[in-house]
Amino acid sequence: MKLTPLDIRQATFGSSFRGYDRKEVDFFLETVAREFEVLARENMEFRERLLALESTHNELKKKEGALTDALVSAQKIMDEMKANAQKEGELILKEAELKAEGLIRAATAELSHLHGEIFDLRRQRDLFIEKLRSYVRGFERALLWDEGEGQEEIVRPQKESLS
Repeated sequence: MKLTPLDIRQATFGSSFRGYDRKEVDFFLETVAREFEVLARENMEFRERLLALESTHNELKKKEGALTDALVSAQKIMDEMKANAQKEGELILKEAELKAEGLIRAATAELSHLHGEIFDLRRQRDLFIEKLRSYVRGFERALLWDEGEGQEEIVRPQKESLS
């Protein structure tokens, strides 16, 4: 059973021959009732404050949970972005390597082609020089023959193709 300040104020005691002084008992009961009232009010205020603090605590716990979830999500997203960036970097590197290999193959083929052309041009040059020497020898012979025999005929060299 809960005792209230009103219960204390309304308390009555039976009297006896050698009982307590009634005024002192009433004064004491009134003092106890006032103190009890103050304590009851403080207790009520503390309970209300406790409820408010518990409510705030629960809200903060929810916010903490939401922040934790957000941090976990952000970490996952960051990890995924990092992995994607790594994969993209590897793809770019592979593409660059493939392009480089293709350029090297093309340059090697072009070099080989140029070597072939140089070889053909040298062969054509040598043929041209050989034909030119042949013409010069033919002209020399013709000139020497003309001088040696005293003929006034002009010797015409035979036409040879340069191809």
